[in-house]
Amino acid sequence: AEAKKNWDLFYKRNSDHFFKDRHWLTREFKAIRLLDEAGSGVVFEVGCGVGNTIYPLLEECPTLFFYGCDLSPELLTWSRAIRTTIKTRSAVFPCDITCPEP
Repeated sequence: AEAKKNWDLFYKRNSDHFFKDRHWLTREFKAIRLLDEAGSGVVFEVGCGVGNTIYPLLEECPTLFFYGCDLSPELLTWSRAIRTTIKTRSAVFPCDITCPEP
């Protein structure tokens, strides 16, 4: 609960201007590019925040589908509102991976 509160506060102060989009990922992680070249694949990001990883990859890898989860539901709502153009190839949802399901 404390971590969620702190991340919500961080993004309330910084919006999406703190972390830059990660356009370098396909250069550093060749497996992502190989999945895309194979014609299909799924990538799952834990702690996706406002989408600084997922959204550049959506642009660079047209055959992949991306899932992302984050601790903060508020943050994900904000992320979805900004990036509404690529809904068919991505899905984000709130999840605290440190807590077991009830």
